Amino acid sequence: MHNQSDGQVVADPGAESPLAVVGPAVEPPKRSRWRWFWMLLAFVAIADWILGTAVRLTIRDAGEIFTPVFYASPLPVLAITACVGAEALRKLGRKWSARLMFGLAAWQVLSWVPDAVHFRAEPLPQDSMRMVFWNVSRGAGGYPQLARKMLSYDPDLICLVEASGDGQLPETWQPHLPGFKVHRLGSGMMVMARGEVFGVEPGMIREVARYRNLRVKIRDKQFGLCLIDIRADPLLPRTLAFERLPNLLENFQREPKLLAGDFNTPPDSELFAHIRPEMQNAFDLKGQGYRETWPVFTPVLELDQVWGDRQIDFHACRHGWSLRSDHRPVIVDFSVK
Repeated sequence: MHNQSDGQVVADPGAESPLAVVGPAVEPPKRSRWRWFWMLLAFVAIADWILGTAVRLTIRDAGEIFTPVFYASPLPVLAITACVGAEALRKLGRKWSARLMFGLAAWQVLSWVPDAVHFRAEPLPQDSMRMVFWNVSRGAGGYPQLARKMLSYDPDLICLVEASGDGQLPETWQPHLPGFKVHRLGSGMMVMARGEVFGVEPGMIREVARYRNLRVKIRDKQFGLCLIDIRADPLLPRTLAFERLPNLLENFQREPKLLAGDFNTPPDSELFAHIRPEMQNAFDLKGQGYRETWPVFTPVLELDQVWGDRQIDFHACRHGWSLRSDHRPVIVDFSVK
């Protein structure tokens, strides 16, 4: 400031304003170092979800190219994948896109639950029989312990696959299963019955599946049983095994018949169309509880199943819980008409 001759005070253009604030320059906000990670995660999760959902809603496993995608994308897995993509989008600030993905995940869960949880069991008639089918995972849980667990279900018939090593020896089982006749079928298969087992016919469908056709008689009721174990390789075409199943079941002619096995194929597969005209899934009819059987810690696929023709009357089908195997046992109550 300086005074002029007329007595007025004017501002000195070269002087610093008393209101000026001097400080460091404000830098623009830096991008988070995790941004690229969330972008990659969102892309991978959403791409996987789109592919899996598209395959499941269209061709399923009818085309062998996409068969591994179908087996790897059950609805609970797709829902989890959608949630992962939604969380990645939320981290990126895409709130509306994240809400859409969360909504799609909820839709898939709501679509899955009615088929995964059933309460359809009925009271058991006096002439009913109980069968336990179990993939015992090569005896990883110990054969004596597995036998005691099976005995706790009070079965009349026990069918096993992947009972290798000592599990193929009748003396391994007999001390723990009083009242049962133990039959070694080979290829990791065993049958124990409170009755008669006869007419065993072994077979193999190329490198895809092993099976045993046999007849069982319990309390004067006779029926045929096909026990099958399909290989777990998701890249191995299973069409041939399912195409052969109707012919295997025809060997029993007009007898009542059961089909039990580790199909390594979920029941919503297109391949089961080969047997659905004649056979019915026990859990579909009389399921009780949670459906999926593998893997036992967090089951998301029903690989282990029991089917019967119209001369078999199912009353209940439930899946047990045990850490003795990576598969859950299938416990079925049925009558022979």
